[in-house]
Amino acid sequence: MFVNAPEQQRSIFRPGPVKPGPFGLHYTILDHRGKQKPMASATWAERMRHGAGASRFLPRISFSVSSLGLATLVVAGTFAIQEAGSRVASTFGRASVHAHLLVKVIGLFGPLIVIGFLLLAGILFSATRIWIPAIAQYWLSLGECPSCRYGLASIEPEADGCTVCPECGGAWELNRNAEPERAPERAETREPSKTKSD
Repeated sequence: MFVNAPEQQRSIFRPGPVKPGPFGLHYTILDHRGKQKPMASATWAERMRHGAGASRFLPRISFSVSSLGLATLVVAGTFAIQEAGSRVASTFGRASVHAHLLVKVIGLFGPLIVIGFLLLAGILFSATRIWIPAIAQYWLSLGECPSCRYGLASIEPEADGCTVCPECGGAWELNRNAEPERAPERAETREPSKTKSD
């Protein structure tokens, strides 16, 4: 027995950009009135499912610029670590065996330490400053509050154009003038009508 896969939800709104909140132990976002709100929790399955839809809200960054910046940071960090290691080793004395071993270890594992640190920093930065706002904006496009997942489609906006969530109090600009995305219609092929000849 086969179970049909759930259909992908279609966007019905065009919300404004969502800004990330300050760094902290919990993911936070700013509503469209500037108030800090906690990000709604989601399972890993939901994050994977929403990742494709939220990708269109991600900022477009040139790969050449980002790769050049990353390479520059790796090279500069490597030289900085090796310089720090040589200075530490010089304090133990030039003839010390431990000093030479320390310089070799730092020179060997220095680049790996820098790359690992940059990867962790990049994952933390992308999760809190890029992906979380993109997922929040995607949930808004579906008519859901990104702070509590309450349905906002049937709530009328206030005078400033923000729709206030009755569950958590978050104010969001949904842009209700947007039309729902529709699947492309297939062109119907009709056979030419046959006329009777006298």
